[in-house]
Amino acid sequence: MAVLASPFLLDYDLLMLALPMAWLLASAQRTGFRPWEKVVLFAAFVAPLFLRTIALRLGIPLGPPVLAALLLVVAGRAFSPSEPSRTSAPCASPC
Repeated sequence: MAVLASPFLLDYDLLMLALPMAWLLASAQRTGFRPWEKVVLFAAFVAPLFLRTIALRLGIPLGPPVLAALLLVVAGRAFSPSEPSRTSAPCASPC
C-alpha cells in the first residue's frame, strides 16, 4: 500500500512489490489462479520495464491502475476464506 500512496515513485522502487507478488504466486499455485490474477501479476512484473516510457509518451500515468489492481488481487486473496487445495492428495486416514 505504501507504493500506491507515494506521490513520487521510480521504477526501482517497485522492487517492494516482489514480496506480495511472490506470496500471490505461491498461494495461487497451491489453490489455483482466480480470474485476472495472471494478467495482474504479469502487468505488475513488466511494469518497471515499460510504464515510464509509455507514461512519458502518452502523458498519462499508468502505474497507479496497475498497482491498484495488484492491491485488489492481493487483498482479495488475503481476506477471502481459504480454498481447498486442488493438488492435495486424498487422506489415507479419516480426515
